[in-house]
Amino acid sequence: MQKYIELKNRESFGDLVDIYFKFLKQNIKPFLNNYLRYNFIGFIFMMITAYLIVHGFMGLSSRTFKFGASSSTDNYESYLYLGIGLGVFVYLFTYLINSAFSGSYISQYVENKNNFTSKMIWDRVMHNIGSLALMIFIGIAFMIGYFIISGLLTVALSFIHPYVPFFFTLILQFLIKIFLGLIFVAIFDNNNGIGKGMSNAWELFIHNFLFVLGYSFSLSMLNLIITTLILMIPGTLFGIYVFFSIENNTVLYTSPTANVLFTLFFCLYIIVYTGLQALNQLAFGTLYYNLHEKKFNTHLQSRIELIGQTTE
Repeated sequence: MQKYIELKNRESFGDLVDIYFKFLKQNIKPFLNNYLRYNFIGFIFMMITAYLIVHGFMGLSSRTFKFGASSSTDNYESYLYLGIGLGVFVYLFTYLINSAFSGSYISQYVENKNNFTSKMIWDRVMHNIGSLALMIFIGIAFMIGYFIISGLLTVALSFIHPYVPFFFTLILQFLIKIFLGLIFVAIFDNNNGIGKGMSNAWELFIHNFLFVLGYSFSLSMLNLIITTLILMIPGTLFGIYVFFSIENNTVLYTSPTANVLFTLFFCLYIIVYTGLQALNQLAFGTLYYNLHEKKFNTHLQSRIELIGQTTE
């Protein structure tokens, strides 16, 4: 068993960031092994989504550069729209799966002191399947509320500057993301369920608002940098291919090789982006247990009880 890193501590901002990266460094291999296993079906849909979008986009580009020439067998619009629709479904599906998986993973890590199995992660997910089903409707309600508030902000603030509503709606979107992330961890913490999970997440979120906002923003940016670095190597190779193809007057939108490479790179981008979601959810997990300890002192009380037992 690997060394356990205590997450239930009353840490400062900098120490909590340090603990997150220590946790990530120590647990990245077992986490990725389970992540790949739980997202296997999602990866298949990602590949299909990437193919449909790239094929449709490249086909429409080919038609455009041919000045509208097309045959009756062209269905590029259908491919593109079907790919976008499937992409939305894949995004929602993987968001739910990754949030549930990461929430279950970190709750098992804390409760069992890093002594748990893949089956225990899955069992906890299945135990809370009803709460996860309700989270779908809660997420939809948040999306509807987000669009309504975004529309109102656009009308109310657009007279100041066109970018002002965009800035505020971006902040709103980020706050919703943080709150939902805390809910997913709170649900799996001791199998709280949806009601108690939402109540705990809301209380921790509101009472530590600035701390939550600063930590979540910082970790999201750092995780984004990590995933960007991962994409740099294939992205650079892809850019070199595009550059030399243009230099050699290769028509990219009709090239089978370009189609395959575009599809693979786009699929890789989607996979890495879903991985970013999982990493952010782990960050919300370390945040949740830190805030939970600050409020309830459960770990501190257990240590005091142990001291009392050893002195008897």
